[in-house]
Amino acid sequence: MTADLVQASWTRIDAWLREHAPHTFATLRPPAGDDEIAAAQEELGVTFPPDLVASLLRHNGALEGPEAFRFSTGDRLLGVSGILGDTGFMRGIDQGLDGETEGYWLHDYVKFGSYDVTSDGLLMDCRTGRDSFGAIGRFFD
Repeated sequence: MTADLVQASWTRIDAWLREHAPHTFATLRPPAGDDEIAAAQEELGVTFPPDLVASLLRHNGALEGPEAFRFSTGDRLLGVSGILGDTGFMRGIDQGLDGETEGYWLHDYVKFGSYDVTSDGLLMDCRTGRDSFGAIGRFFD
């Protein structure tokens, strides 16, 4: 997908939500700023794929609650702070008692969708230079 396609998709989603689910539309947050996105990438030590950046520039996640915007998987859209928090949490789980990584979570995966009641969610591969860069996956406990 390209940034233009992401924006076109959000335009269709937003229009449908405004008409059919205005309370859910109201949970979508305003855009993230370029500086906020850049700082998150630096903090995590990854490069976000262009599709994720384009999405964050449209909606910086969704508020929590029963009417929150969710993907068909049941995962709530995370904004920059949620991505930082959830990805940091997943990285922390991967650290064994001896400080060595356990292979539970790949460092360059970024969690962008949260199931909220477990650590399950949607992730994006941020390993640059690989065919899988920007691929989306689902993480189950």
